[in-house]
Amino acid sequence: LFRVLSRKYLKSKGEPIPAITGAQPTSPTTPTSPTTPTELADTETLQEILLMLLEIINSSLTYTLHVNPHFVYSLLYQREIFTPYHGRPGFIDLVNNIEMVITFFANNVERDGTPPFSAQFVTDIIKKYSKTWPRSRLR
Repeated sequence: LFRVLSRKYLKSKGEPIPAITGAQPTSPTTPTSPTTPTELADTETLQEILLMLLEIINSSLTYTLHVNPHFVYSLLYQREIFTPYHGRPGFIDLVNNIEMVITFFANNVERDGTPPFSAQFVTDIIKKYSKTWPRSRLR
């Protein structure tokens, strides 16, 4: 859901849409800002929904990371979808928390194995290291 709404949001702002694992990124559309009140309201609504989804993702990682290895795997696989939100006000803390978790597990996968990594291997690493992940690191 986040990926779909993110694509729509970025497209409405005329920004490039990042590639997801192997696909080519799209180039920016004609750089137009929302001009009509309806377009502006739609963009603002999409932004609010994306923020809510990031809050849900962040909350899931904070409280249920150890029982959601497939969720973490999915975030690892699609980590590029968060890239456009790194410097945006309102998104920064949430995206940084998510990136912190993704980086922690990506580093452990890299350290414990050699490419190519199977889905089962990555899931096992996530299960192993989710027990040692300090929840207090998230803001």
